[in-house]
Amino acid sequence: MSELHDEKKDDFLEAGASFTTAFIGVCLAISSILGGNANDDIMINRGLANNQWSYFQAKSTKQALYEVNRKMFETQLADPTLVKSYREEVEKKLADFDKKVEKYEVEKNEIKAQAENYEKLSTDASEIENMYDYAEGFYQIAIVIAAICLIAKNRKLWYFSMVLGGIAIALSTYAFLM
Repeated sequence: MSELHDEKKDDFLEAGASFTTAFIGVCLAISSILGGNANDDIMINRGLANNQWSYFQAKSTKQALYEVNRKMFETQLADPTLVKSYREEVEKKLADFDKKVEKYEVEKNEIKAQAENYEKLSTDASEIENMYDYAEGFYQIAIVIAAICLIAKNRKLWYFSMVLGGIAIALSTYAFLM
């Protein structure tokens, strides 16, 4: 009778640990996919931020050119021998330059806000991806411990693998909700 009872215990341990291993393996696969998606978000948002910063730099360069040209025309206006018709044309250009410089300043502020937003999205995705990485580590250790439990026929190792799997599920859930 005792052998039959021990055999049923072994069967239960084997079935339970096998199911636990399969379940944790499925959770690992899901976590790995979601972590990969978070990694994609990091790269996409980092690229978008870099594009915005390049655009910001281009606008800054154009703004600087207008400011340099403005100074050149201001220097010409200081010349008392300047012909009146040319003076009026220069003054008109200076007014246009001021509008352009203001326009570029507004555009740069908008571009900067977009770039900073993309950087924040990339940082947030990085934090999410790190959580999935931690979860994947716990999943993998839980699977190894469950496999050892099957070989050693040790119920405590099975319980320990379930605890590690639970921690991994909690980390994955936290990452998903971030």
